[in-house]
Amino acid sequence: MNLTEKLKNNIAKTQSSELTTWIEFKEDVEFNIRFIPKAAFRSMVDSCTVFKYDPKTKTREPSQDSKKLLDLFINKAIVGWRGVTPRSLAKIAAFPVEGITEEEMDAEVEYDSTLLAALMDSVYELDSFIQETALEVKYFRTGMDDELKNSSSSQSGS
Repeated sequence: MNLTEKLKNNIAKTQSSELTTWIEFKEDVEFNIRFIPKAAFRSMVDSCTVFKYDPKTKTREPSQDSKKLLDLFINKAIVGWRGVTPRSLAKIAAFPVEGITEEEMDAEVEYDSTLLAALMDSVYELDSFIQETALEVKYFRTGMDDELKNSSSSQSGS
């Protein structure tokens, strides 16, 4: 296999891989974030593009359904979380703690996409943090390096 073929194979693996990493947001809250390759992101954007009739120009104009895109992106990018407790939520968002006992304040909250959606609507930096992380390959470099090492050692052993 020549170098061009090896590079094509490695790029194809990166585009279809399920690279994930744990990254701390704040207040010991961490998210398990999946890398979103450019082609996958482009596909998400395309699926959230709608055409609306513009009476001024009498043409159909493309428009982005930003809520749908954010929901689709977050559901693809977030694998899970840890360190999420009522106490940590109260520190990063206007999270009401009425009816929650002192003992429950430090209880770990199981990952829930509906709760994540509510957090996305109330924590200013969260959506940009997730978007920037999921689209930036540098956060996933270790996983990619390991995958490429395993790939090359299995190919050389064949």
